[in-house]
Amino acid sequence: MADSAPSLFLEWAKASLRNCNDTAESRQLLSMLTTRGWLPGLIRDVAAEDPGLAGGIVQLGQAMHPGLERELSVQEVATPGDAFARPGMGIPSGCLETIQKLLSLLPAQQSALGLSPRSRARLAQICGHLFRLQPLWESLLLDEDARVRATAIEALWSQPPPPPSRDGWDDRLWAMTKDPSHRVAVNALVALSLAGDERALGGLVRKAEEGEGLVRLAAFWGMGRSGDIRFHVFIRQWRLKFRNDMASLRGSLAALVRLRQAEMLSRASNGRLRVLSSRVAGGQIEIEAVAPGAGPELRGGHLQPWAGDTPVWDYRAVVESPGPGCRVLFITAPGEARHEWEQRWASVRGECGCEASFDPAAGPGGWTHIVLLGDEAAPGAALAEAGPATRIYRLGGRRASDSAGAFLDLAEALRSVWVLRLPVPPLDAGPLTLRLRSPRWVAGPVDASASPGP
Repeated sequence: MADSAPSLFLEWAKASLRNCNDTAESRQLLSMLTTRGWLPGLIRDVAAEDPGLAGGIVQLGQAMHPGLERELSVQEVATPGDAFARPGMGIPSGCLETIQKLLSLLPAQQSALGLSPRSRARLAQICGHLFRLQPLWESLLLDEDARVRATAIEALWSQPPPPPSRDGWDDRLWAMTKDPSHRVAVNALVALSLAGDERALGGLVRKAEEGEGLVRLAAFWGMGRSGDIRFHVFIRQWRLKFRNDMASLRGSLAALVRLRQAEMLSRASNGRLRVLSSRVAGGQIEIEAVAPGAGPELRGGHLQPWAGDTPVWDYRAVVESPGPGCRVLFITAPGEARHEWEQRWASVRGECGCEASFDPAAGPGGWTHIVLLGDEAAPGAALAEAGPATRIYRLGGRRASDSAGAFLDLAEALRSVWVLRLPVPPLDAGPLTLRLRSPRWVAGPVDASASPGP
């Protein structure tokens, strides 16, 4: 390697000497570097980024090269051509393929490895090198070759969904859905879909509706690759309207088969979904819901609104938090004893820390939430104090005992609640329902349209 790929050899040497351990491997590397006159050059290259590491290599190298310290202080050193210039490393493609296969063997969870402490320590070093490669991967996302950009995005497909903050990655991927290459654009939409971003749904539908030829075929392929069973409906409807486009019919059939297989193989556990309110606001329907127990991996694309038997293709779903100053007014049906409801609330109110009252006449008003307890409760005069930002929820059931988990769901909503915004569907579209579905859990449908507001 030292003779055929000196740049790669030097990078290998730096990685091997990173711990500055006096081992047989280190001595052999230092001997080879000294014989070729490359050791001073390597040390100076390391010193530009990590002087402490460079000092450690000098200590090791003095045994092989007694005059090393003097040489470093007085003269420029020999280098193997442009071997120290990283842009020209010239890594053999076979090495990259081997690295790719070896890394694919590593599981995401440490518990699955069964390694000794020494091996786990070595693995920690490998992970550190991988973190260092992120800027390189990000540069490949901007490569001039569309195939490189598309493959860089594909690397995300096998990764677990990122945390909710995601450092703007969803927006970066969404920008790449506008790439002039249909492959890059569709790959970005698939990555968003796999990460649970609801924008991918409408994005792939528009590609199939507005695109032609290869663009439409790529969109159908992306639908199948996403595994989102909502695309069943779109593809079947499209095939009925465009019976003469044979190439697209074949592509859409392959996507249908893949979606059916994905649905058959899914093993989601039962989930729970509660719609707290739905109303018309600003020309849109706004739905507020919680999915207790779904965990932090819940994404907007997992909350799926349907109008009758057709998914809503374009919608947005965001988590909103009431924040400090949350004030809740509970209202029971006229003449109903409220002590049971008060006891239920007392058992969970510590979960959210909001100020609450069961007396509409108490306090200065300014309620952020009005909660109607039971099927017969009505807001009445409290609506006079409700502003446009006041949220009105209803906890169903005729008695407090019928709503065992309702207050826990309410406490969760008072910390953070999912808000879905979607266009008002046509009157003949059928009832509006909300479903919860992911590879991990499934629940629904839940009615979200009894009225646009309680």
